[in-house]
Amino acid sequence: MLLQIASLELLATLAAVVTFGIPECIRGSVSCSAGTDNLGNTMVVARLLTTKFPLACFLMELALQLQRREADLGLFWLPRLQNEEADALTNQCYIAFDPAKRCRFDVAKFEGIVLNQVLAAGQDLYEEIGQTRAGREPLVQQRSKCRRTDGLSISDPWG
Repeated sequence: MLLQIASLELLATLAAVVTFGIPECIRGSVSCSAGTDNLGNTMVVARLLTTKFPLACFLMELALQLQRREADLGLFWLPRLQNEEADALTNQCYIAFDPAKRCRFDVAKFEGIVLNQVLAAGQDLYEEIGQTRAGREPLVQQRSKCRRTDGLSISDPWG
């Protein structure tokens, strides 16, 4: 469950970068910062490293979007109590927000640079692994019981 939340929160970070963008008048390298109450994602973005699916897919797309904009993103951790605006949005409480400034991001229509390709490749890999595991019999290694006092020459003679 935590990985799913981390993936969704990184997708939200990607959506913010794409939706808000970098103003056209700015030239050169740009640094921007954002806050999250997910400490894991701060490390993922800082190191640009994860092996978890689909988190890695969203990270690849985010990295390419930032590179295309010549921007660096510092994703900083905020305690949950300091991130009340994000919680309000999550709970569909928009009272404190000006509707005229609302920006929409349709994840179903977003193609990205590599996002669709890496998500599809990852999904194919997981399906192939599932089919492979379903088609074979489980490996059961039967080891003879040995007393704890037996040496390795008895319990694992070929080790």
